[in-house]
Amino acid sequence: MTNKYLIIFEDNLVSNLNPLTLTRPAFELLCGMKPLWENIIKRMPDAGSFSYICRDYLKDVALQHKIGTQINSIEHVHESTFDNALLINGRIIASLSELPEIDGEEVIGLQDGAIAYARIKNYGKLASLMDSISDDQNQFIEKMMSIDVPKKEIKGIKFANYLWNLVLANGEAIEADFKFYAKPEESKGVIENGAFVRAKVDGKIISYGAEEASKLMKEGKIGLYIGEGTKIFPNVTIDITGGPAYIGAHIDVRPPSLIDGPCCMMDNEGTSKKTTIIDGGLIRSGCTLGPVCRVGGELEESIIQGYTNKHHAGFIGHAYLGEWVNVGAMATNSDLKNDLSDVKVPVNNQIVDSGDLKVGCFIGDHTKLGIGALLTTGTVVGIMTNVLSSGDLPPQYVPSFCFYRENRLSKGFRVKTLLETAERVMSRRNVKLTEADCKMLEKVYEMVEAERNDEVDKHNRRVDNEIFKLIKQYEKEKAKK
Repeated sequence: MTNKYLIIFEDNLVSNLNPLTLTRPAFELLCGMKPLWENIIKRMPDAGSFSYICRDYLKDVALQHKIGTQINSIEHVHESTFDNALLINGRIIASLSELPEIDGEEVIGLQDGAIAYARIKNYGKLASLMDSISDDQNQFIEKMMSIDVPKKEIKGIKFANYLWNLVLANGEAIEADFKFYAKPEESKGVIENGAFVRAKVDGKIISYGAEEASKLMKEGKIGLYIGEGTKIFPNVTIDITGGPAYIGAHIDVRPPSLIDGPCCMMDNEGTSKKTTIIDGGLIRSGCTLGPVCRVGGELEESIIQGYTNKHHAGFIGHAYLGEWVNVGAMATNSDLKNDLSDVKVPVNNQIVDSGDLKVGCFIGDHTKLGIGALLTTGTVVGIMTNVLSSGDLPPQYVPSFCFYRENRLSKGFRVKTLLETAERVMSRRNVKLTEADCKMLEKVYEMVEAERNDEVDKHNRRVDNEIFKLIKQYEKEKAKK
């Protein structure tokens, strides 16, 4: 008997997906209805078994996320029966890509200079790769490129090179995933009387009441799935004329809410405090909500990783928010420039042209936006950062573990204080801050310390210079009088 192995790996470009990938492997990011890793596995059923390769410091938190038991290890690979291993890049959006076959000739598939996959048929070559895993994956990719396997240029892969790639592909990915995963006829949720579903049936767009909409859904005639324990309250409208809506298990959609497809609200456990609540929300098309979110106000073409609170009025658009983010009342981001030029985004100390008109904000885990906070287009806010409204827009890049207030950046609270806050926040959703979480966050704190200090100093010097210029100008004008 021979075994064919699927190994999902992180490459050395994952830092382009910061701040979301500071605290999780890139393949745990969402696009469509599933995390990237799950979409790859479900679309490659011929694999005998699967495992993962990620940055070393994330191994323990990835294990507790229950994505699998084999991470940064090939103990499950038996040399005597080894036949084939396909290593596939975890940044691939599988629902929008042409995936390789598990079996075939040895080859490394390259697209635009990045390794999309490597098919290896020699156990020794695979084992040699495992010694090069580190905290940045540069050695791992260099080692993979150096092994004696033919290289070839390929096409048809959709990479998440930057966070906005995931956001802008999300609507299309939801539609593809809905066809692949959803079974509307198995819906167990309830559409209450007084709620409406606007759908296109037999070429006609009609607003259906609860009874007729439920019937059409369970007959599989409309693109709507409602999971077990989910309630669509009266005075809620679900519009699926633009694409399907997957509303998973244990979700309350409360009035007055409007849900535009394509959209996805992922399943919840349904245990105490582990539900998603849409409360007077305007959920525009192209949105994916991870589990246990509280959402109100307006959300457009955005991804929320999960366990995040945006319960109040305010606009978040073309954005990616991590876990345990709190968005205060009336906090708003811009996603379109006044001159309609392409949005530029700070990435790894460089300004990158997104090539797109609409790009919002990207916010890391455990970050808090205060009441009325305003973010400009393409703003990046790191993890465990506080941004308070002060009448001025914060800088386009706010580093991790910082505090922004009154146009000043400071180095924020001590990591011990931040972990205590995180523990209190997580306990409200019956989630424990584990030892693995703490070690990972402490590691990230150390990793970004030099950059954080540099950004704080640069910003405050720039503000001081602007103030000094204003004072000099005032004194000059006063002297003329």
